[in-house]
Amino acid sequence: MRRRRKRAIGTNFSGYKRNVDQDGYPVIRPPWGRISAIDLRNCKIVWQVAHGEYDELTARGIPRTGTYCRGGNIATKGGLLFSAGTLDNKFRAYDSKTGKTLWETLLGGGVFATPSTYMMNGRQFVVVPVSNSQSTEINQVAQYKPGDFVAFALPS
Repeated sequence: MRRRRKRAIGTNFSGYKRNVDQDGYPVIRPPWGRISAIDLRNCKIVWQVAHGEYDELTARGIPRTGTYCRGGNIATKGGLLFSAGTLDNKFRAYDSKTGKTLWETLLGGGVFATPSTYMMNGRQFVVVPVSNSQSTEINQVAQYKPGDFVAFALPS
């Protein structure tokens, strides 16, 4: 019996297709990205917040819309929820009980990963990798640059 050779099939992945309008906004009604806190014992949503924003829409008085998100979240024992990965290239800390934004900073590019946390000399830090951004405008105003790992110290 003769064995047949399998032929390799070539593929060319060019990214995910997102349905957007002529201005680049999603074609569905906002929120376009959100974080939800769920009480797993009672199967209830405790809070939801739009995660991310388009600054030009916020400047026009449109409430935070949320954006597509490319990363995950981490929660600390002290009640903070950290998340990045939004298209606005900001890193945020939320109150894990209420969803209120407690802090945010503009990064020099996107965060395509879940933040990490570590302890050093009794102090807790949260670190994120900053990747290339599709927006050169954001890179000009941010203090971090693509390729950086940025660590933030949590309050004592």
